[in-house]
Amino acid sequence: MGLNKQKRKEILSLRDTLTVAELAAKYKVTKKEIEEIIRTDLPVSTGRKNPAWFYFVLVLIPVLFFVLLEVGLRLSGYGDNYEQWVNATPTRLMLNNDIAKRYFYTTKSLPFSIQNTFDAEKKPGAFRVFVMGESSAAGYPFSPNGSFSRYIQKRLEVLYPGRTIEVVNIALTAINSYTLRDLFPGVIEQKPNLVLIYTGHNEYYGALGVGSLESVGQFRFFVNLLLKLNEYRTTQLLRNFISSLTSFFASENKTESGTLMSRMAK
Repeated sequence: MGLNKQKRKEILSLRDTLTVAELAAKYKVTKKEIEEIIRTDLPVSTGRKNPAWFYFVLVLIPVLFFVLLEVGLRLSGYGDNYEQWVNATPTRLMLNNDIAKRYFYTTKSLPFSIQNTFDAEKKPGAFRVFVMGESSAAGYPFSPNGSFSRYIQKRLEVLYPGRTIEVVNIALTAINSYTLRDLFPGVIEQKPNLVLIYTGHNEYYGALGVGSLESVGQFRFFVNLLLKLNEYRTTQLLRNFISSLTSFFASENKTESGTLMSRMAK
């Protein structure tokens, strides 16, 4: 004789405390019937779906945490300004001297450009040239006067005496094409008439290169994504934490010697 609904509920409530054999003996049915009752209930008890708002809140909580953390770090003044251009004067811009922090994570002596400035608002008829590259483009070891950008500036001024000539050299020592790719959109925003790129020497050992002390991996997508995330204070907090942790276990007797490029080989 089949069990009624009430007895089935009792069996299900006791299934965690009594064995199938004990339940069969208690309700005077076969073990097969007990197993069938328990089995038919499993999809009901385990297949229950959570409401849509549950998954929304599940995603929202970590997102909200990082948004609040980022806002809090910015309000407290934590981190560095990684904007590409800063004001040299109220009307003139230059490459941010702290820009190298976007590419160098462990090196203390960071490179900076020869600090050419240019008009924040490009003058009508001005001829603007940007020079990008590494230490050779910067004129090392005779920078800034040894840089070829100075000769280009003088030559253009002689050829076009009636025009405003701006030759802006933003080359940095010990970088490679990761840095150039990252800076290039900001250069285009400044409406150059010409961009000269002299590079290729440091692809392996330059900052973020696969053979560099500053390498963060071999996957270009990950490296470029990290460069985009560097503007966030949360990323800087994580970077500084990892750097402090690394320094804690590193030898304190280590001293920096030689050129920056020579120190980049890991």
